[in-house]
Amino acid sequence: MLQKFLSTKEAQLQRMLQHKVQLESTLELESSRAEQLLHYKQLLQTVSPMTNSMALNNQANMLFVLNEMQQKQNEKIEQATTDLTRHQSACLTQARFNLGVEKLVDRRKKEAERKVLHSEAKIADENATQMYNRFKHTL
Repeated sequence: MLQKFLSTKEAQLQRMLQHKVQLESTLELESSRAEQLLHYKQLLQTVSPMTNSMALNNQANMLFVLNEMQQKQNEKIEQATTDLTRHQSACLTQARFNLGVEKLVDRRKKEAERKVLHSEAKIADENATQMYNRFKHTL
């Protein structure tokens, strides 16, 4: 019964690890988007000097929008990092729990084997004693 419980918990840990991979890819994607925004912002700032006031106004507005987007992207990265950290902690806790259950299963299995060996040795001793007593009485 404990073995079935352990296999259920192992399956749960595997699902958690798969979800962790998804969270890692989400964090990577959000970081990549932030890098792209930074790149676009740098490109916009290095554009040749504009003499037209409308062009300067458009550039300023685009920089403002890119700054807003970058700020929101940084918040997404922070959230993804937090989610990943929490999930890694949960995976570690689950792995430790599973290891504890595995050790318990092993200990119980060894104890059962020891009991079997002890009872077999006791039966062998009793048989040897009976044979000795029979042999002793026949002499």
